Amino acid sequence: MEKDFGERLAGVVGKKRVDELKQNARVSAQIIKARHEKKITQQQLADAVGVAKSTIARIESGLTEPRESTLYSISRVLNTPLVIDGTNEGEDLIKS
Repeated sequence: MEKDFGERLAGVVGKKRVDELKQNARVSAQIIKARHEKKITQQQLADAVGVAKSTIARIESGLTEPRESTLYSISRVLNTPLVIDGTNEGEDLIKS
């Protein structure tokens, strides 16, 4: 049986890094979802958070790991609680 992509990637970069990438992707998807629900643009979010639009774009695309303070500011602007629980893969980190 052929290994799935995640298993092959873990063999190259390690399981810990794959888990980090998955968690970043979940956070990014939740930010995008909450932003779309609030009907605000990346620029509007960036202005409210006090960061460059490119920072929001990089966070949403998973290219950067935001600082805790940035995540807190994003959650405040989106009016959604920030829940940090790295042990529950099925739970949302930013609840909407």
